[in-house]
This record gives sequence, structure tokens and C-alpha cells, in this order.
Amino acid sequence: MHSLKINGFEWDSSKLIPTTPAPATLGPEITILETKLDQLGFDVARRHYNQSYTSFVDGRWEACNGQLRSFMEDFLIQLAKSQSGQIRSDPNAALDDLRGNLLNNKEWNLGRSIWAILHTSGAHAGISDYDEALFRLHIATSYANYLLKKRITKATSQRAV
Repeated sequence: MHSLKINGFEWDSSKLIPTTPAPATLGPEITILETKLDQLGFDVARRHYNQSYTSFVDGRWEACNGQLRSFMEDFLIQLAKSQSGQIRSDPNAALDDLRGNLLNNKEWNLGRSIWAILHTSGAHAGISDYDEALFRLHIATSYANYLLKKRITKATSQRAV
């Protein structure tokens, strides 16, 4: 039933009804992100992301949150490495490498806020629920897709010069 919500639907007694615009349909964004992660060879981030989505669909909110945190950690580190060549072990340092290189100050601050949200609570039994896990899944997916689109746009504009 939770996979229906990911795709913007819910079962209402006898019929399937759309839930959009709240929450926004996430299914296509998940597919886009997974494809981009595969193309870039971000295998560890991809595995964590897949496990977060699977945990969400299974109703394991804390596991979803924990895997999203692991996804974002590896994603930021790998993205910063691909942009700056710096090898970091800390997502905050990776965000610092992306600042000015790929992110403006507002996007960098947003990334720090998203990391802070994903880093709190998380995989501790009984402290998360459906709404929190869905929110975290949305922000992690959206931010990662945004950064990857920005990366592609930057690379394309640099080749055109």
C-alpha cells in the first residue's frame, strides 16, 4: 500500500484515488535518480537509496531514514570527489568542496540543512513515522536529482566553451 503513495495514489475503500498534489508523485523521480546513480557508478549510494525506498514501501520507517542518511552521506562524498577531486570522509566537508564549485551559497545552505534533518532521529525504533519517512525520502530524492542535473548542466556548458 505504501508503494501506491510513492506514485501519488491511495486506495479509498473501493477505488484508487490520486493523492497529488500532496504528496507529489515521487515514482518518476526515484527512477531518474537511480538511473543517474547507475550511470555515474555511485554504487554504494545507489544500494543505500534502493534500501531506503524498499524500507519505505515495507513500512519500516526507521530503516528508511537510516538508509537515506547513509545514501546522502555517500552521495555527497562521491559527488564532491567527481567535481573537485577531493576525497573526503565527511559529508559536511564534501558540501564545502561543492560550494562555489557546483553550489551557490543558498544551495549549499540547503544541503547543510537537509544533511542535518537526515542526520537526526533516524534508525531508532519508535521515533519515526510514515510522514517523517516520506518527507525525508522526498527531500533526499529532490536534492540529489537537483545536484545531478546541475552537474550535467555545468559539464555541458563547460564543453560548449
